[in-house]
Amino acid sequence: MRIFSADGSGADRILAEALSPMVPEIELAGQSSEDPGAGEVSASMLRNVPLSIGGELSVAAVLKRADRRYASFPCALDVLPKGVAVAASDPCAAYQLAESHPESTVISADGVQGCLEELHSGVTACMVVPIAELGMLGPTDDVFPVDADVLVPAATQGVVSAVCRKDDHAVSEVLGRLEHRPTRIEIGAERGILRMMGAGPFSPAGVSASIEDAFVHVKAVSYICDEPRRVDEYLMPDYVMDDLLGIAEYLNGKRGYVMRCRHRHKR
Repeated sequence: MRIFSADGSGADRILAEALSPMVPEIELAGQSSEDPGAGEVSASMLRNVPLSIGGELSVAAVLKRADRRYASFPCALDVLPKGVAVAASDPCAAYQLAESHPESTVISADGVQGCLEELHSGVTACMVVPIAELGMLGPTDDVFPVDADVLVPAATQGVVSAVCRKDDHAVSEVLGRLEHRPTRIEIGAERGILRMMGAGPFSPAGVSASIEDAFVHVKAVSYICDEPRRVDEYLMPDYVMDDLLGIAEYLNGKRGYVMRCRHRHKR
């Protein structure tokens, strides 16, 4: 089986390690923007997979979610000196940082590598990136995780995905053994809300769904409207699209309240 990276994140190495007990021969084929062919798998962080990937391809497996939080480096956000510049890896983090740390200059950079370049060049004194993606570059013992209540993670943050051809049944069957159903339920809600918002993975909106006590807890923040909009809702695990639509239309400003369908409060 050939595994190539679609985003250069290191997800291909993680996928290969997970597959190694089941697949005797795995070839890491490097980075490519091409669609996978027969016997090939495209590995990436799910954040980098378009919401619509074409009729011939499918996200055949999502691995168990890693840490979904952001992390700051080389110092914690609560001890940032006033006036310092901070690099953020994506608009979701940048907007939240600008709101929570108005005394700091927030610079939007191109992913983790872009943040590292800003930091090493001396333009910024700190960077804020997804902790799972930073961990692919090396140990994360010296970074400072940011609580998800402080910075809502971006949709599907911390999830490694495997994409293959729908008609490649042999590869699909093997990848299916890695599927983590709880993660699939969570990311289904997150990507569904983005899709109904008319937003994309790198829009100024954070959506995080977690399975808690037989409910799906959705926390979200959106900067698409003139004022930030926040959501803290509980859905049933067998949610339908109308459940997500009520949240999406509030976040993108199409209604002034969250329309609840089969919503139930957590008890």
